[in-house]
Amino acid sequence: LKGRTNNPEDYDGPTQFANTREVKGGDLVPGSIYRSASPWNAGNRGPFVNDYYKEIGAEYLICINLDEDEVAEYVEKDPDAYASGLFKEGKVSSKHFRAAVHSSPDQWRFIVDSLLEAEGKTGIFCTYGKDRTGFSCAMIEGLAGANYDEILADFMTSMCNYYHIEVSSEEYEAICKNYPQRVLYLFDHTELIPHPETVDWTNVEFVKF
Repeated sequence: LKGRTNNPEDYDGPTQFANTREVKGGDLVPGSIYRSASPWNAGNRGPFVNDYYKEIGAEYLICINLDEDEVAEYVEKDPDAYASGLFKEGKVSSKHFRAAVHSSPDQWRFIVDSLLEAEGKTGIFCTYGKDRTGFSCAMIEGLAGANYDEILADFMTSMCNYYHIEVSSEEYEAICKNYPQRVLYLFDHTELIPHPETVDWTNVEFVKF
């Protein structure tokens, strides 16, 4: 995982650099939900994200790496950013999620509640738009009826963007097996979430949940 850099020129374009794209799959309405890195605290990815949300006309944002007070601090530093304007209008829902591997029902309930409250095109992001955002989007896609392969491929797209990993490479297969598959397994076996370190992964049969 040595491919990550903070230099935009090392990427194929802003979509890869800032992990910006539409959330698709199942019965999701086209053009309704988008995902990205943070428009505020993702370093030099932020301006690209702000441009992206302005370009698509995002009307509501769900921030899952900062609480409301933390967002306000970034808005004060960058008041002219597109995302900051939405915050000032009361169109940003924010909650500081724990690491993606320590998922909890209150976190995912927040995602669903925020989506139900949102009006218009909605963007969802954490810092780099790959882990917390990745599993949040996996849940959204699953609820909308996307199949396992679609969800897994979308999650791994973020890994490819961020770490310059090639699809079907040794790195791709290793991450796919040891990270998203395990967390999705925990989603399907919620009684194991409080103690994932006790799971004997060598005897787990990964099915298409």
